[in-house]
Amino acid sequence: HLPIEHAFALMAYRHDSPYHLLLMRIKYEGDTSLALRLGQWVGEEAQKMGMAEHIDVLVPVPLTARRMRERGYNQARLLADGIASVMNVPVEDMLVRLHQGTSQTHLSAQERGQNASGIYKAHVPQPFRGKNVAIVDDVMTTGSTLAQCAEEILKDDPTAHVSLITLAYSGGVNAVYGKASFAAEYYHRNAFGEE
Repeated sequence: HLPIEHAFALMAYRHDSPYHLLLMRIKYEGDTSLALRLGQWVGEEAQKMGMAEHIDVLVPVPLTARRMRERGYNQARLLADGIASVMNVPVEDMLVRLHQGTSQTHLSAQERGQNASGIYKAHVPQPFRGKNVAIVDDVMTTGSTLAQCAEEILKDDPTAHVSLITLAYSGGVNAVYGKASFAAEYYHRNAFGEE
């Protein structure tokens, strides 16, 4: 089991939700200022839940070089920058995406796990070794991407304390992933303010 210290998602993700459009705008329509603002909102809400005291550095989930060239930005990096502006912590690109893999949009949970395997590599710089590292992504579906990223960080620095922060998650808490054991409660507050 991966020791995940804390996890936070701002909202539940459903295709029929109006918030689905926000995700489409930041992921596919180039709305970088919206991504930054949503990151600030995530940061404010995560701070209210006490996450700030458990974060020394934010680490965005990376894109491949090709996807970065096509898109011109990484939405996870923009979300992390927004969170960082609220929490006053650094953002460090300590994960590298080695190859593309298949788009995970239409894959099953098992296929996502296999597809994400071996895609990421981490290098934790000396100043952040043994620190509280929070991995940032836009949406957690099965958690396979975040699990791979966490695994690589812990492989490079077994003394790291890894947490997860996402704008949204789809599925219940038990859909996060079987590989993780949560030392802390999985916090969820959707955009309607319901717990």
